[in-house]
Amino acid sequence: PPSVSLTARALRLAQEETHARAQMEPLLVTNLRKLLMLCVDCRVPLETVELLGPELGLPSDFKDCLVPKYPQFFAVRRFRGRDSLALEDWDSTLALTARESRYVFRLTQL
Repeated sequence: PPSVSLTARALRLAQEETHARAQMEPLLVTNLRKLLMLCVDCRVPLETVELLGPELGLPSDFKDCLVPKYPQFFAVRRFRGRDSLALEDWDSTLALTARESRYVFRLTQL
C-alpha cells in the first residue's frame, strides 16, 4: 500500500513546535489563572474558555491535557447544569497590575 512520510525538515519543524508549546505552557497556565481570577466567582463556563482558547493560545485539547496536569490550579465543575472551569487556588501575586508590579520591582531594587 502507498505510504506517506514527512521530510526531515517537516519532522524538525514538528519537533520545534512541540518544544515551543512546552516552553509556553507555564505562561498559558498563568494567563488562564489570571482570567479566572477576574471573574467574580473564579469560574467560567467551559464552552466560553473553549471559544476563547485559540485567542489565549490554549491547545484545542486543553481540558484533557492542561487542566488535569494542574489540579492545584484548575477543576472542571458542574454549575447550573453547565461544566465550568474553576480556579482552585487564589494567588495574590497574580492579582497585581503591571504598574503595581513595576512599583514593587523598583522598591526591591533600592
